[in-house]
Parts: sequence; C-alpha cells; structure tokens
Amino acid sequence: MAIVERGKVRRPGAGHVIMILFAMWAAVSYLWSVDPEETLVAASSYRQLLVMVWLIWELSYRAREQTRLMQAYILGTFVSGIDTIYLFLSHHEAAYQRYTGSGLNPNDLALIMALSIPTSYYLLVQSKGWIVWVYRLQLLLAGTAILLSAARGGFLAGVVAFSIVPLTSVLLSRRRRIATLLTTALVICGGLAFLPSSSWERLSTIPNELRQGTLTGRTVIWTAGWELFRMHPFLGVGAAGFRDSVSRALSEPIVAHNTFLSVLVEQGVIGFTLFCALLGVLGLSVSAMPSLPRRFWIVILGVWVVGVSSLTWELRKPTWFFFGLLMAQWASLEGMEK
Repeated sequence: MAIVERGKVRRPGAGHVIMILFAMWAAVSYLWSVDPEETLVAASSYRQLLVMVWLIWELSYRAREQTRLMQAYILGTFVSGIDTIYLFLSHHEAAYQRYTGSGLNPNDLALIMALSIPTSYYLLVQSKGWIVWVYRLQLLLAGTAILLSAARGGFLAGVVAFSIVPLTSVLLSRRRRIATLLTTALVICGGLAFLPSSSWERLSTIPNELRQGTLTGRTVIWTAGWELFRMHPFLGVGAAGFRDSVSRALSEPIVAHNTFLSVLVEQGVIGFTLFCALLGVLGLSVSAMPSLPRRFWIVILGVWVVGVSSLTWELRKPTWFFFGLLMAQWASLEGMEK
C-alpha cells in the first residue's frame, strides 16, 4: 500500500542487487546440492530475508522510522534478557553453568545482545527524557546476559561492542560523557557482583583456547570444512549442505561455526565472492556517513564479524536486519529518500 500511495518502487541500491544475486545463487545451488531438501529450505529463507530487507528499504527511508526499528530491536532484547536472568535465578541451565532465554542457544543470545549494545548506546546519546533510562537499563541487561551465557565468542563481540564508548566520547558534551561513563561503570560492576564464578572460569579460558585449544572442537570442524572446499572449490556443496557433508566426515551432526567458511564451502568461490562484495559495499556506505553514525556502524560491523567467526549466521535475521538498516540509513543520510 505504501508503494500504491507513492506510485512507485524505490530504486534498489548496489547492496540490494548483490543480496539478490547471492540469494539467487543459493537457490541455483539446488542443482548440485548434496542435500537438496535443506537447500530448498535455505532458498526459501533467503527469499523471506530479502523481503524483510526490502520492507526496511521501502518503509524506513527517514531517520524516524530507522530509529523505531532500532528501538524495536532493543525492546525485543528485554524479553530474552529478562528470561535469561529468571532462568539463572531459577537454576535452570541451558548447558553446564550456562544460561540463556528459552529457545535460544547461549552463543546466539550473546551475539544478539552484543549487537544491541552499540545500538542502545547510539540511541542513548541522541535521546532526552525518560527513554534514556530504558537504554541504560538495556545496556546493563545486555552485558549481564552475555556474561551469564558464558559464550566466549559472544564475550569478545561484547568487548568490541563497548568500544563504541571511547570511540564516540569526543563527540559528546561533557555532561553526556560523564553520564555514559557512569553507565558503563554500572554495567561492569553489575557483572562483577552478579555473575557466578563458573561464568568467569569459562571466560578466563579464552587466551588459552586462542593459543593452543580447539575452540570447543571448532578447529576440527574448520579443518574438515576446508578439505571439503578443496573438493568443491567453485560451486560448493549447495546452500545448507555443510552440515550433511561434514557430519559424514566427522560421524556426528555438526554446523560450520563460522559464517565465512560456511558460505565458502556451501556456495563456493562464486557465492563467497558475492558475500564479500556485499560486505565491501556496506563498508563503503559506512565510510560515506557523518562521524557519529559512521562510528556506530563500524562498531556494529566489527561486532558482527567477531561474533559470526564462531557462529553460522548467514541465514539469521539479525544479520540481514542490520545490513538492511545500514543501507536504509546510508540512503537517508545521502538524501536518497525517494
């Protein structure tokens, strides 16, 4: 109906074109997929995600709508964050001494929350009145949920997320700078006082895992995935085919635990090139933005890259939500409302 009202469809950006080509390539991979049924499911999911990105593009071409979308994401994290704390207080573990909201994997929860931190902060520094307390509370909730999940990749993504504070402090007034520092201190103190020792024990293994560990078996999976890529370098094994192919080699059901490797193995060099081209377009869009939004999106993309380096997130909604929102904000800042 918005299209009928305006009488035309907005011209897509370069990022949208690459997204469409990437999704089309995933669908075409059905012809040679090792798991055709899963490839059809993946192709359907890509189609739905493209619709979401298109809706953002068509309906959120002004700053007001973009802010509301960010607020919707932030408010949504309250559900999973409060549920995580409730399950912690009820001693209901998702895994040994790890806690997460119902229906969520601890690692996924941690990255969802890590992405919310710079988003909440970005809204916080531009807001006035009672709403700033919602954002401050959300920052405390997000930090606590990440630590309760005891997800090491999510924790590193959270560290990157909080880098937005020093990166943008010079752009703030003295009063806002003090308020921001106090909020950050509250998040840190809350985590130190509230969390069980088991979470800190697991997180303290990060340096050792990075130096000589297997990252909970991930390096074994990545080695098997790389060997699979060498066997199917150009076309890949088909969208969503990683699990079936590598599971045969390792004799257990397994996922890639790395978005870039997953795309490379499943869609070959061609699909991986399209995926990297999309990231390149997003990066160029960020570089053309004013100072505050540019730093915000640099941190968001940094959080995403760190987080998906240990997760399979090319088909997850937050990935496409933030990619679509980035392109919409770039267009509005460039004066391309129509």
